Amino acid sequence: MIVMKFGGTSVEDAIALENVCTIISERRDRNPLVVLSACAGVTNALLSIARAATEGSEENARAQLALLRNRHIEIAKSLSSW
Repeated sequence: MIVMKFGGTSVEDAIALENVCTIISERRDRNPLVVLSACAGVTNALLSIARAATEGSEENARAQLALLRNRHIEIAKSLSSW
């Protein structure tokens, strides 16, 4: 078994995730346990959303959250054809 952890720029978009899938596929014989963490910029975006929410700027927080959600939806759409 091998543990493979990917995060940040290695999972920042569909192209990067396709590369991760290739890397994992090449090691299937080692029974990989795969761990994915946040895409590049996501942790900072979540902190910014939380900050806006705690400061009472609900509209700003919701707008930032929508952008983050849309980013992930676009990545998922791009991967659905992979």
